[in-house]
Amino acid sequence: MDTFSRLKTLLENRGIKTGQLTESSTLKEIGIDSLDLVEVLLELEKELNVTFSDDELLGCRSVSDVVDLVAKKK
Repeated sequence: MDTFSRLKTLLENRGIKTGQLTESSTLKEIGIDSLDLVEVLLELEKELNVTFSDDELLGCRSVSDVVDLVAKKK
């Protein structure tokens, strides 16, 4: 499963509607707060056996930012 699809699944599991989700969607537009983002990225860290710094987490403003961050860590 690609990163975008996995991210979409994790968001859906948190009750976040992803019907119109694209990589250009901002996290604010889709209703992701900082706690949601941290929890989703922690799940990705576990699955991928990678670590994200606090600065990297704070730099995520869109879905593409998250996808790019994960790609950089793989």
